[in-house]
Amino acid sequence: APFTIDPWGNVGTTAPTYSWGEVPGALEYEIRIETQGRILHQARYAASICAAALCELTSPPAPSLSPGYHRWSVRARNEAGDGPWSHAQRFRVRITLGRTTLLAPEGKVTTRQPVYRWQSVDGATQYQIVVRGPGGTIRRAVAADRICTGGVCSLGSPSMPTLHPGRYRWWVRARAGASKGPRSTRKSFRVVR
Repeated sequence: APFTIDPWGNVGTTAPTYSWGEVPGALEYEIRIETQGRILHQARYAASICAAALCELTSPPAPSLSPGYHRWSVRARNEAGDGPWSHAQRFRVRITLGRTTLLAPEGKVTTRQPVYRWQSVDGATQYQIVVRGPGGTIRRAVAADRICTGGVCSLGSPSMPTLHPGRYRWWVRARAGASKGPRSTRKSFRVVR
């Protein structure tokens, strides 16, 4: 069976390079990538992906992964057929997300339905927004692909409720699966009648 090298342990990318030791006489390799017992990718690749006793597979054709735990294994094939699978190597995709910068609202606001805007964070798949004020605390989690374009995220009505007049504080946190970025610096605004 091939000897797996990478990825293993904590990995800081959703598109890791898979590498293993070359098996003499192999014509092709079959790689299997799993998460939570479900096969995400299983395919065969020509032995030409190997050079100097090292085989490498990058993304694509390997799939991009979500943050969390995964495992992978590989086996060689020659004229006689498939060899045994390697030991299943476990690894964790752990993305370090940056802090977002809030853009608006801030200061005096003359609408009771402001649009919240902030800079997007590379790798974020979701944002958590928290707004605190006279009516209590509003919490929303929203998919990045629904609200972000051109490096800016915007969230307003109907996703966010109409506000009562008064002072508010708000912040946003980027998320990607189980990975959380730091909270943004808080901004304050005041809704006037």
